[in-house]
Amino acid sequence: MTSDRSPSPHGRRGFLAAAALTTAAGITAVAASPASAAPTPGKSGQKVTASMFDVTDFGAVGDRVTDDTVAFQAAIQAAHAKLGVVLIPSGHYIIDSLTIPTLVKIIGEGADSSRFTPSARGGVNLHHRERSVDPLLVIDGGAITVEFITLHGNGSRAPLIRVDNGFESRINRVRLFDVPGTAIQINRVNNNTWTDLFIDNCGSRDAAAMVVTTPDDPTKQTNTFTCYNLTIERAANVALDIAWDGHGGNVVEFVRLPFLHVESPADEHSAFPGNVDPLIRLGNVRQLELTDAFVYGGPAPLLVHRQNLTLTEPLSGGIRLIGGAFLGADARKTGGPSETLIQLERGDDFAVVGTRFARFERAAVTAGDAYGARVLIDPTSTAPYSKTLLADDRDSADRPTWIWPGRIRASEDVILGRHLRSDRALSKPQLTPLPGAGTAPPSPTLNGTDTSGFLYFGTGTLTVRGGLVRVTYDKPFDVTPAVVITPTGSGAATRPFYVSPSRTHFDIGLAEVPPQGVTKTGFGFTYQVIG
Repeated sequence: MTSDRSPSPHGRRGFLAAAALTTAAGITAVAASPASAAPTPGKSGQKVTASMFDVTDFGAVGDRVTDDTVAFQAAIQAAHAKLGVVLIPSGHYIIDSLTIPTLVKIIGEGADSSRFTPSARGGVNLHHRERSVDPLLVIDGGAITVEFITLHGNGSRAPLIRVDNGFESRINRVRLFDVPGTAIQINRVNNNTWTDLFIDNCGSRDAAAMVVTTPDDPTKQTNTFTCYNLTIERAANVALDIAWDGHGGNVVEFVRLPFLHVESPADEHSAFPGNVDPLIRLGNVRQLELTDAFVYGGPAPLLVHRQNLTLTEPLSGGIRLIGGAFLGADARKTGGPSETLIQLERGDDFAVVGTRFARFERAAVTAGDAYGARVLIDPTSTAPYSKTLLADDRDSADRPTWIWPGRIRASEDVILGRHLRSDRALSKPQLTPLPGAGTAPPSPTLNGTDTSGFLYFGTGTLTVRGGLVRVTYDKPFDVTPAVVITPTGSGAATRPFYVSPSRTHFDIGLAEVPPQGVTKTGFGFTYQVIG
């Protein structure tokens, strides 16, 4: 069957028609390559090319009335057989459900679309059949590409895209609109790079707009997934779930989301003014990075991490926020302010580097009592003046806020809001008696670090002046530090004790003959080393 449509001067058929006219005019033409040969009849009688398959040649109408599912699936199967490309001209197509197999590329032709401009009526638009219970697109194979199309929920609650097996697949400039449930459900992806995915007005009170999960089988887990410029706006409640509770018993690992943009509805006219559950929910993840993200919402937290598995692999945990900004709710529009922007409930190894926070009450980040030791808020991260970056509900003795592996240098005064404390695990100096302590002195005791602590000792039977005990540093200083000792009782306070510091140790001595046998009470001191 031949098409009765006039060839477009800018389309593929227009190009072929122009080539034919050129040849007829007597001008020598270069023979077309097999990939661009003239259309030939396919098995069903529609015109196809060697590697490009136009859905309208398979009977698709695109009038937003006709169900074009059969025509689309036929074009997809033809492309699959030839390892080819499915072309979709501008139009509005009604689709029930399509399965895309391995090595098929689907490309929309025509203008892009947007909910903000009249061009939303142009471009390639696939409208889910209103009562469909199956996903509009099912990606089930490797090396699949979908580009330049817009998908509309059209009243169906089923996902617009479900990825069952997405090995080395690509999604580029795809928009998903108006699903009262999850718009995109990722069950498994591997080695995927997506760009410019836009999700708008999707999700429900109980379903996130986008869900990323992984199979329970550890040999088939979701990993190595990168999505540039993912935008999720006007989600009904939760915008993004990644390996959240109930979504798989395995980990989603090595995920990168550069330029993430998430906004919850934040005006009084929205059906859901603000998110009542966390906007982004992270569960069993391993090495996840948000780079230059902008996340805006509230009054519930913008991000929560709740891991429900015990992870023992190398690089377990590991969430990184690098740059970007997290902005809490405008209380005038959402009925209340954001208490905290990031809630850490269970897990470990969370770091924030160079991120800006604003509009919150208690703290930008709250670490719950069950969260692990490794939480880092880099000094380049900022919050409004007088606001707290971290509220730490953990046992601080066992779970330090952060560990800086190198030296810290400040060009101005260092101002402490609370106490200067040293970690007992960072250094362990040694306390030993000296000859001045006499023979058989009682064993001295020390509880502290290289920089501060408490020590106790007594004397034996030798009656000479001099050093009594030595504290040897676990890590020597570059230059001799200042050492301050303070007696903790009257026995030490009434005698002329002195301290002799060096780079490697300090000695405590007595400037008079020591009393013999002072072992019952002994002498106690606190010490502080500054250097």
